[in-house]
Amino acid sequence: MDHIESCSASPGVLCLLGGRFRITLSARDPRTGRIAPGRAIEGNDRFGYFSLPEFTGDPTFPEVFVKMLDATSLQGGHFWLFHTGLTDLEYTLTATDLVAGSVRVYRNERSDPSELCGGADTSAFLTASRDPGWTASGARPAGAPAPCVADGAGLCLLSGRFRATLAAGDPRTGRAASGRAIPDGDRFGYFSLPDFTGDPTFPEVFLKMLDATSLDGHFWVFHSGLTNLPYTLTVTDLSTGEIRAYQNRVGDPTRLCGGADTAAFGH
Repeated sequence: MDHIESCSASPGVLCLLGGRFRITLSARDPRTGRIAPGRAIEGNDRFGYFSLPEFTGDPTFPEVFVKMLDATSLQGGHFWLFHTGLTDLEYTLTATDLVAGSVRVYRNERSDPSELCGGADTSAFLTASRDPGWTASGARPAGAPAPCVADGAGLCLLSGRFRATLAAGDPRTGRAASGRAIPDGDRFGYFSLPDFTGDPTFPEVFLKMLDATSLDGHFWVFHSGLTNLPYTLTVTDLSTGEIRAYQNRVGDPTRLCGGADTAAFGH
């Protein structure tokens, strides 16, 4: 085999699964044609996300997520890759297996601006074989307010005005479970599903909120997941008592679709 390049983490590169996989991202605004690279933020060895500071001005604000699993011990002997985003920009995610030399390219699908769809590829990379590489597209796939308490069961966002919780179910077994909240700043967080995975830190469903009241008088909600389990995300405005529930669409297990609600909550 040719000399194997080692993955070196850098502002534009995410290294996963012991550095075997090198992940990069570029994004495009279809309204202007502008293209910019993503900035990589490592979560752990199996997960990370990209920000888009050239679009947002914020190098830490999450936009596109990627997670990988070593499922080579299962039938088929593959590594699995999941990707999704909390953005209406088009993105291209490139994953390189530095051991096998294979490259795969994934894109989100933006025909419906209210849907945020990533993808799941459970035949992404073989254990050690070299393949010629190919391209895959992620298909479309009241009363007085109670204080928000960040207690592991809920995310508190936008100075504690909003509380979000998650419930998920496995339609194959009928089992249901609540998500475990992991905050990451005042505007973003994610949920793990330890009752299903056994890992309280492994990301499954993401939520991002923006205060856009100076623009259109609303708070904006974006959600998406790296799981094919049906989930319901409940967001409560503790100032007004308004509650909104969001669900993913799981008709096709290879399509991971969340949503964008830019008329979610008023002042």
